Amino acid sequence: MQSEFVSSLFEWVAAHPGWMSTVIFLTAMAESLTIVGIIIPGALVMFGLGALIGLGHLEFWSAYWWSTWGAIVGDAISFWIGRVFHQSIRQVWPFAKHPEMIARSEAFFRKHGGKGVLFGRFFGPVRGTIPTVAGMMDMTWRNFMIANVISAVLWAPAYLIPGMAFGASLDIASRVAGRLAALILIVAVLLWVTTWLVTHAARLFQAHATDWLQRFHAWSRGRRFIGPISASLLDPTQGELRGLATLAVLLLGGVVLVSLSLSAAGRQLPSGLDQSLSHFFQELRTPWADALMVFTAELGDYQVMLPVSLVVFGWLVWRRNHSAAWHWLAAFLFGLATILFL
Repeated sequence: MQSEFVSSLFEWVAAHPGWMSTVIFLTAMAESLTIVGIIIPGALVMFGLGALIGLGHLEFWSAYWWSTWGAIVGDAISFWIGRVFHQSIRQVWPFAKHPEMIARSEAFFRKHGGKGVLFGRFFGPVRGTIPTVAGMMDMTWRNFMIANVISAVLWAPAYLIPGMAFGASLDIASRVAGRLAALILIVAVLLWVTTWLVTHAARLFQAHATDWLQRFHAWSRGRRFIGPISASLLDPTQGELRGLATLAVLLLGGVVLVSLSLSAAGRQLPSGLDQSLSHFFQELRTPWADALMVFTAELGDYQVMLPVSLVVFGWLVWRRNHSAAWHWLAAFLFGLATILFL
């Protein structure tokens, strides 16, 4: 029955494309409403929308923002219902017939507190009732909306991306099956090797780090130049500014020295190895992987990093954690300076 409803809905939208944004918003909102979300097959509709994105019939960001706003509004209405009606909701269908639905969400909310609103959106058994229960238990509007917005921003791609992968696979599977398999194999091997190295390195340093640091600190005490830097970094009774500043200058100087050396040697970049690797990975390219990599790369753009860094800096200052705030700002500026010299 749900699949027939979804098919009919998409046939209607295909005949009325101007209503696509409205359908996305209302579907996400209905899926987030208490009681209504139990009836509306929102997950199937969102999966179908993701498939349309993967096939190139729908633009991702439009679907993403409309579904995000719909989810925010739907959960806000459910929360308002809980705030207004409180315990009388238990007498309304389907909660009167299935009281365990409310009881399960109450236990989840008591266990996780405000974070339960964020986690609950992704946890099926309490998905449709956790906002209402949060309202019943008098969670503040401010705390609820913070968790609501964060969870909605994460929820929309979680529902759309599987459909996007399915839709894209229908279009490109026959053309890129071999390259896709090779790419998946390479990624899997890299993840396994990285996990193995990180795990064993962590075990090694966890067992010996304290002893190594103490030995290095004892050895450096009598050294004129290394001693003060070592004490600044390793002695908790002394400020770390001197040591961090020295390391930053050395690292930045090393970057500049390498850049000047390569320039003086007249080396042409990229090298033969760089070009070989570039050609190899060019052969593995697929449309959906290109879109994912471009999105990931754009997260490191100046237009993204600057606002995020300033927000974190302002939040640390607001929390009166001034030392961490200045360290954060210094790290951002140092990274920016390093990029400029590379």
